[in-house]
Amino acid sequence: ACPNFTVRDIVGGLTAKCRCPECGSGAGDGAKKRKRDDEGGPSGEDGACGWVGPLDGLGEHRKTCGYQFADCPVEGCRHRCLRKDLDEHLSGSASMVFHMKLIALRYETKRHPSAGS
Repeated sequence: ACPNFTVRDIVGGLTAKCRCPECGSGAGDGAKKRKRDDEGGPSGEDGACGWVGPLDGLGEHRKTCGYQFADCPVEGCRHRCLRKDLDEHLSGSASMVFHMKLIALRYETKRHPSAGS
């Protein structure tokens, strides 16, 4: 009997690699030697996290992948970095002062709407 596969069966069985959002390199693509990062996952200067898994799990992985870009969650801050570096941005003294000024400005603008104009 001939197996009856659907496109969904075939695509669902494919394996995917998490790739750098900037240059497209993935685990095993770079010539640079990989090190272990603080979380124990493979990492390297080529920006690959090393995740390999089913294609249908790639989207979910990217939501938490440290090697995908993320925006600073502080309203008004336009900083964008790799998710794994976001804590460093948020805890840096210069960033904290800047974020406090943004929050104070937003508070004053809400308190006195003409102040922000």
